[in-house]
Amino acid sequence: MSTYACLQVVPQLRTALEYLSSDDKFGRALGDPRRNPLFLFARYVVQLRTAWSLTVPETPPNANAEPFGHLRFTFLREDGKTPIRDGLRCVMLCVHDGASVAPSMVLFINCWSGQVCFFMPKLPPGYDWYRVVDTAAWAEPDNNFWPLESAELVSDSYWVNAHSIVVLMRRQAVEPAPGGTQPKVAI
Repeated sequence: MSTYACLQVVPQLRTALEYLSSDDKFGRALGDPRRNPLFLFARYVVQLRTAWSLTVPETPPNANAEPFGHLRFTFLREDGKTPIRDGLRCVMLCVHDGASVAPSMVLFINCWSGQVCFFMPKLPPGYDWYRVVDTAAWAEPDNNFWPLESAELVSDSYWVNAHSIVVLMRRQAVEPAPGGTQPKVAI
C-alpha cells in the first residue's frame, strides 16, 4: 500500500474508532462486566441448535415447506397465513419437527425500520408459545435470551422491534403455580 493510500485511510480509521469508542455497541448486559454479552448470546444459540439436533442434508431446501432431515420449514408473512414473495422486509419462519402439523419453533424476522406485529401460528390445545430469544435493544440486559425454564409465555401476537429477530418455542401448557406466580415450563 502506498503512503498516499495510507494517509487516505487513516482519517477513516480514526472516525471509525471514535464511533466505536463513543458508546457501548455491544449492549448493557447485567452481570459480570468481563463477560461479553455477544459471546453469551452466541453460546445460547449454539446450545439451542444442539438441542434441536439439526443435521446438514445432502441438498438444501429450496421451496416452501421443504424437508430438511426430519424438519420442515414454512415461510410466511407476518400475518401467519400469506406466503412470502420477493422484496419483503418481514418474514415468519415456522420450523416443523417430525410429523407435527403445528410448528415447534417460530422465528419472527423484522428487517423493517419500525416495529411490526407478528401473529402467532395456531397451536393444538394444551400447547403455548414461549419467547426464548429477542434481539431488540430492550432485551440486552438479559443478554437477549431466556432459558426455556424462565421464558415468557406469549399469546396471539408479538410486536417485533426494528431490525430484530424473535424466537418462540412451542411447549406443553403448564398450570399456574399456586399464589399466581409464574409457572415453570416443563421441558
